[in-house]
Amino acid sequence: MSTLQKIVFTVVIVGFLVAMIAPQTQATSQWSRKYKVSCQTCHTAFPRLNDYGEQFLRNGYQDPDVAEADGDTKGKAVLNDDMSVDNLINHFGVRLSMTPFQMQTNSLTVEGEKQSKLTLGKTNWVQFFVAGSIAKNLSIFIEMAYEQDHYHFSWYYFGLHNLNGSSMLNFQLGNVSPLEFASYMNRLRQLGPVKGKIFGTKSSGGGSPEDAMNMSGSRHAIQYYGYTGPLTLWAGVGPGASAGDVNDQLNMWAGLKYSLLGGSMEGSSATIWFYNGTDATNTGTGPQITNAFTRISPQFNLRMDNWDIQAAYVMASEDNWTLTDPKGKLDYSGFTVVGSYLMGKWYPTIMLDNITSDDNPGMEVMKFIPALSYLWKENVRFGLYGQFDLREEVEAADATAEKPAYTPKNDIQFNIRVMF
Repeated sequence: MSTLQKIVFTVVIVGFLVAMIAPQTQATSQWSRKYKVSCQTCHTAFPRLNDYGEQFLRNGYQDPDVAEADGDTKGKAVLNDDMSVDNLINHFGVRLSMTPFQMQTNSLTVEGEKQSKLTLGKTNWVQFFVAGSIAKNLSIFIEMAYEQDHYHFSWYYFGLHNLNGSSMLNFQLGNVSPLEFASYMNRLRQLGPVKGKIFGTKSSGGGSPEDAMNMSGSRHAIQYYGYTGPLTLWAGVGPGASAGDVNDQLNMWAGLKYSLLGGSMEGSSATIWFYNGTDATNTGTGPQITNAFTRISPQFNLRMDNWDIQAAYVMASEDNWTLTDPKGKLDYSGFTVVGSYLMGKWYPTIMLDNITSDDNPGMEVMKFIPALSYLWKENVRFGLYGQFDLREEVEAADATAEKPAYTPKNDIQFNIRVMF
């Protein structure tokens, strides 16, 4: 099937689903349909979750305010003590993201000269996801995305919740994020299409890794979490990017979040998070060379009235970044700060993204990202985003080891996101 045929096929399928679902649901997402509530019950400007939305996710897609978890009965046909059947429409959702206009400076090289690149009508992705409570102690989340010319599963896991009646005993099994419960999770973001660069930087970036991992992306793992009062604790273990442990090296992480309960800043939080992993190369061909890496991230989230401010600082260390012998140690750090203010249907946001490294100046990042979103409907978001590169330009003739050659690239794009 050609790329054009795949796009046409996807558009037809999505159009068919819209035609079937929208008249019944007023184009809202599955949990709004099931609980008959506004999308803003769980979201500020989707996909960004508010405090209640985070509780709902943590509780296995069940109302966190009821005394008894409702996963066995809410919206379901109860056949007997051991069997409840939900309406499929209460589990099924679709998200679409398109960038009709994007201008990127210095992104094309024509006859040796850097030029701007204009992209029109870019389809970023279509996501189909099935998620919800199977029972009060069991949930699923399965998300399949079509991006340009291929399908892939982004997230898929089982959730085991409130085992033995305790909010301190929960597990996620499958493709999970180790920052799922942090103050700055880097998923379901305020700036939908813009990610923090420090979170996406993979391990062993100077070598040929077998299982390179970033901080917040999905990975095969078992993750525990528990919450009580103001504290949320979580920890996980997994083999890295591959489902199988291809190099016999495991990644482990743990986090602790303290949240404010009640008052004008309810949902504000502070987090400390630690990640340790090992990547390798030459497994099976020998000699195997490994790279042990760590990430430490203190974070906070301030929520007050219509303000939502997140910040995260990351300290990263790798003992063999190049995966060569002799080893090449690399230390770097960075921060991401993002703040927004909800003004009715308008959602202005600014972000500052930074990476610095004395060991590898070429990986440094310094970007300023202003954005203005218009929430036409609770599930339809138009956004204008700018990404301005604040790094100094360095001509090749003037480059040194401390200041390598660099050409700044700026980006302006208009993005449309919908969910139903």
